[in-house]
Amino acid sequence: MSQAVIILVGFSRSGKTTLAYKIRERFASHAFHILSGDPIHVYLNTQFPYFADDSTVFGHAFWARRAVTLDIQLLLLQTFLGLGLSVIIDLANLRRAERQRIAAAVRKVRPSARIAIISLQISEQELLRQIANTEREKAAKKGRKPAYLDLYQVIEKPLLEWPLPDEADQVLHTTWEREAETLNDLDPFLCGSNSER
Repeated sequence: MSQAVIILVGFSRSGKTTLAYKIRERFASHAFHILSGDPIHVYLNTQFPYFADDSTVFGHAFWARRAVTLDIQLLLLQTFLGLGLSVIIDLANLRRAERQRIAAAVRKVRPSARIAIISLQISEQELLRQIANTEREKAAKKGRKPAYLDLYQVIEKPLLEWPLPDEADQVLHTTWEREAETLNDLDPFLCGSNSER
């Protein structure tokens, strides 16, 4: 079974992490490791004083934290591929240039690894509902400033470049409603004619 890398693309709070876990569960024989940016952000914020800003898009460390997170993720990706693992990259991956860096890192370590990109599309109304729910939960925690609405409106929405067909071995565009179909579409990509249902 060849190694695979799945790059998830979508706005924060759009359901990428949920989809990542469903892919890992469905295709258990691939032993997917999920690479998320969240633990990297937490580590940077707690271990390095420079990054311990207000964790909003207006904090002085926002862009540096974003760049360092991608660099760390690329190092971890290459390490995991070197160990024979398959990887799901659970970060917004909004810009084509970021996805190209990921693909280049994969090809450097494992030229035979298959790369899929899955963009998770969500209506703006539903996304704003998800963001509002998250902001209410954060407000209930002492010292947590709302950030997801600004993240969407100021950073993510303007930066988004939907994936093109030539960016990976397989590019899928999906929604929550099409999740089961998307898993079925991944089946031949990951397993050939052998289904893991």
